[in-house]
Amino acid sequence: MNNPGRNATRLSAAMMVRDEEANLERCLSAIRDVVDEIIVVDTGSKDRTVEIARSFGAVVYNHPWENDFSKHRNQSIGYCSGDWILVIDADEELVVPPGFDLKRALGDVGKTHDTAAVMLVNYNQGEAVSQLLHPRFFKRGTVAYHGRVHNRIVGEPDCILLPGIELKHYGYDRESPVRMKKFERSKALMEEVLRETPTDYQMLMQISELYADYGFYDEAIKYGDQYISFREKIGKGFNPTIFFTLANIAIEEKKDPGLARKYILEGSRAFPDYLDIWFVGIKLGNMVVDHRLAQNCAHEYIRLFERYQKDPSLMGMKFIHTYGPKFVAFAAYTLAAAGLYQASAAFEVIHNVLPMLDDDYRKKLVDQVMTVVPQMRLPAQVTVVPLLDPEKPVEYRMEGIGGARC
Repeated sequence: MNNPGRNATRLSAAMMVRDEEANLERCLSAIRDVVDEIIVVDTGSKDRTVEIARSFGAVVYNHPWENDFSKHRNQSIGYCSGDWILVIDADEELVVPPGFDLKRALGDVGKTHDTAAVMLVNYNQGEAVSQLLHPRFFKRGTVAYHGRVHNRIVGEPDCILLPGIELKHYGYDRESPVRMKKFERSKALMEEVLRETPTDYQMLMQISELYADYGFYDEAIKYGDQYISFREKIGKGFNPTIFFTLANIAIEEKKDPGLARKYILEGSRAFPDYLDIWFVGIKLGNMVVDHRLAQNCAHEYIRLFERYQKDPSLMGMKFIHTYGPKFVAFAAYTLAAAGLYQASAAFEVIHNVLPMLDDDYRKKLVDQVMTVVPQMRLPAQVTVVPLLDPEKPVEYRMEGIGGARC
């Protein structure tokens, strides 16, 4: 761990753990040269968690598990002595760009803000599946958590983004040996909270997302619909991720385009700047072969994607599942395909009227078509073969994209 100079910013890492020997070494290896102290609250590990933590110089405090994540999170924060605190979990890995002076950056941030956010990226079997901006660095004495299950920050901190820093989260890895244990533990706590506090609307959203992530789709829809029904009452704290989740279930699992359309319409009207809702709209358009719907959603998706690229803070504190090159490539492909379908329809009209035209006009029109086609700037792997004999069908062979006939 670092030994800062007398006037340097001191950084503490605050952790709460239990039976995390499979993850802890990766997490601590990433932060030991970044922070000045590691505080670990262990809530009853029976594996090598405590041994691993101490091997990295962590100070370990033992507290019996009390079915309250926030209580133990706050305990870990309370033991920290640094100027700033990094809140991190054992199944996460901090990635700081080479040469980036994190503590100097925090010193600068501290002149105007008490909180700094990073890009949290969820991974499943090595692939990034979602991301969001998440507050993780706090001036000591300025942060506390509440909520027994998904601990949430008390209040609404005014935070600033630390660009380039990524926090990789592996807790969504479907191959994790402790995954189902975490599901059962979280589900039991969430159901207990809802029994005790039926008006905890955010818990409805969280339990819906939990069921969706573990493949219990009917339960996800049940709780998700309840959450949506309270949207106006919840106000600006409503999380639009639920529309993406339920629309995706309707398309991928239920094969129900009407249900998907319901979620997409309400989600896009209420949250037009939410990237994911437009991507799932593209999927719906392709599912029902509605090229106009797919094209309109692709336009909106690309417009927002470009805005997010220029200013990542526009993502806000919500999960974004479709921000990445493969998603924007699919949206662009959708626009290209829609254009080809439209061109195909137009060429069919031309083909049908060719026999009705006089020879001079037919020749002029064919010459114009033969001039336009090379200007379509199709990719190199796309071969267009025009056969404009009015006595024969006109065919365009699009290798690598699929056939079209006009």
